[in-house]
Amino acid sequence: MSGHTILINRYSKQFSIEDSSAPIKNKDGAIEGAIFVFHDVTQKKKDEIKVRWQATHDGLTGLNNRISFETILENTSKQTLRDNTTHALLFMDLDKFKIINDTVGHMAGDEVLKQISLRISHAIRANDFLCRFGGDEFGLILFNCDVALSKEIAKKLIDDILDYTFHWEDKVFRVGLSVGITIIDKHHHDPSLLLSSADLACYMAKEKGRSRFYIAQESDLVYLNNEHELNWISKITQAIKDKKFILHVQKIKDLEFDNNHYEILLRLKEDNGAIVYPNSFIPHAERYFLMPKIDRYVIEEFFSWYTTNKDSIDDNIHFSVNITGQSISDVDFIEDVLTLVTKYEIDCSKVIFEITENTAISNIAVSKKFFSTLTKIGFRFSLDDFGTGLSSFEYLKSLPIDFLKIDGVFIKDILEDKIDRGMVESIYKIGSLMHLKIIAEYVESEAIMTELKKIGIHYAQGYVIEKPHSINDLLG
Repeated sequence: MSGHTILINRYSKQFSIEDSSAPIKNKDGAIEGAIFVFHDVTQKKKDEIKVRWQATHDGLTGLNNRISFETILENTSKQTLRDNTTHALLFMDLDKFKIINDTVGHMAGDEVLKQISLRISHAIRANDFLCRFGGDEFGLILFNCDVALSKEIAKKLIDDILDYTFHWEDKVFRVGLSVGITIIDKHHHDPSLLLSSADLACYMAKEKGRSRFYIAQESDLVYLNNEHELNWISKITQAIKDKKFILHVQKIKDLEFDNNHYEILLRLKEDNGAIVYPNSFIPHAERYFLMPKIDRYVIEEFFSWYTTNKDSIDDNIHFSVNITGQSISDVDFIEDVLTLVTKYEIDCSKVIFEITENTAISNIAVSKKFFSTLTKIGFRFSLDDFGTGLSSFEYLKSLPIDFLKIDGVFIKDILEDKIDRGMVESIYKIGSLMHLKIIAEYVESEAIMTELKKIGIHYAQGYVIEKPHSINDLLG
């Protein structure tokens, strides 16, 4: 029988079943009948459906996720070549969304995303394909749609979002929508280039004033094909393969005891020996979702280095490794880290994973799972760039973190700006009440370090303490 067989009882209730059978033979061996056994697998089928749904949908909004979107985009591209059809790809980003998160918190932001998702879903055609990429970014495929119709739909979406008013407690907010459009046809059908050009078009829409649309031009596609973009993708991928990314470290000085630790930093070494700094390659890696590959590379390189050299490293030294939001959202990332722990027999207590505040609280449920899973085996956590989103204080109690790193914007002017000093003091007091160790970054003078000691800050990091250098220098 079919694997999708449904049994309906006398009360019209449906059961998913699997069957097995055996013949009934007489003494001469002739078959006179058969025994059928039905197994009720209704719950099993429900669980399978739920797992499949979760793999292809966004947990917050219920929309399709990036994985399912990329699959549909690839299929659409193939159809375009086969049938000579035309479709449109829209990359959409909310305007002024961050204000809501920073003003009234991420619970409010999540509610906005849910409501916006419903408004967009109701405004598009039934057969169009909508997804949430993550954060406040959405993707939309308009099937059998030319330039004129895509402009009309984009304008309708923008106007609809501009008419939307969000109320939270006693506050009222308005958001906007910037839309990048690229056409899928027989001349433009490479899925990665299509997504990149739509993303770039959305960026252009924002640059031209926000809450508007921009249609990718041929010159934009040429831009994406030139060395400025695709060469970087190739360069990053090849650098991972050839291990041209090298590890540097910078000391995080203990201002009271001798328990210094080091932050792992990444550099790209060119064939000619020149060193390329992260601000040159990270934006490209983020744009094309290469950060999980880079994060995995850094973790494995560090684990390998530490295991090889642990007998030559001071036992008091701990290491801080940065993890990006793209990696935290990667469903396989935790399992990969656990595999590397086993492979290199790493002492997890020596490692502090450093994650930015915005990353940690932008998807609090995913962050909690990430933190709790790795905390159980000994890893510790530090929140970087802390203080840029004051609404995040409420989340501190629910995250198993050990360190807060105050955003450098509050440190560099602490001697002249009373507000900055007050911010640092506040973060220190609240963090200390929660038994957290506070780190100040961008410490560029002895005077600033002295001021931080007066406040009680536990650790300091900056050029006055030490400039970044090769990790192998620690071996002396």
